[in-house]
Amino acid sequence: MNRSRFEIMADIMQACLLPRGKTRIMCKVKLNFTQANEYLSQLTSLGLLSREDGDYVTTERGRQFMSAYNRLCEIVGIPEPSTAGMKVQTVKAYFYG
Repeated sequence: MNRSRFEIMADIMQACLLPRGKTRIMCKVKLNFTQANEYLSQLTSLGLLSREDGDYVTTERGRQFMSAYNRLCEIVGIPEPSTAGMKVQTVKAYFYG
């Protein structure tokens, strides 16, 4: 089953909740080099990811996107993002105690 652009974006941001390099993101989210470059560039330019010491990390705006995406998935009955494995509420607990 093919993933939507939003699902791939959410998967990347989920993978980047902890700082990750491009290769690790590619493996975790199952993207090739060209796809990874395209998505990482787009997410960075939108302010959803930032670069820290060469690694990508999800910004607060990216976490807000993930929260809204998860709520939308719940409303329309779509399973949560493929690589996420945990909902944003758990992610918030991780970051905010």
